[in-house]
Amino acid sequence: MDSAIFEVPGRRQADNDLTLLPEASKSPPPAAGQRRPQSGHRSRWPWLLVVAVVVPLLTPLYNHIQPRLFGLPFFYWSQMAFVGLAACVTAVVYLATKRRGS
Repeated sequence: MDSAIFEVPGRRQADNDLTLLPEASKSPPPAAGQRRPQSGHRSRWPWLLVVAVVVPLLTPLYNHIQPRLFGLPFFYWSQMAFVGLAACVTAVVYLATKRRGS
């Protein structure tokens, strides 16, 4: 595709534009004796995020007034607890799936 179509008149193209380098995004070949990770392998950690999404949708589980916490009905403080649960689950999944060295 011709990049001249997308040029803005009066604007100079940056000298360090990496979009012109198709080889820049390729990873280096593995060292001798090392195997490249399989691209088809999927981690099961992201499935844990389903807990953070599905549990708050199950309103019959927490549609109660009692027990109260600091005067707040269970319905409200349980929703606030779900926010903390979602943050913790997201952090665990991120740490478990992030690539080493990045």
